[in-house]
Amino acid sequence: AIFWEKGRTYDLNDLIPSDSGWFLEVALDINDQGEIVGWGYNPDGEKRGFLLRPVGGGN
Repeated sequence: AIFWEKGRTYDLNDLIPSDSGWFLEVALDINDQGEIVGWGYNPDGEKRGFLLRPVGGGN
């Protein structure tokens, strides 16, 4: 899953811990707080929804 911000693209899989076992397939929406919802595959290979929340100071 990717998203665009200020003319740049970001792979959401690069923004989560590499040992999480998750593969984020699709980003569906982002709100004013920078939270991203979508779906992907958990470590058991099951398709599940996700919610990513920004950490730190934000933009």
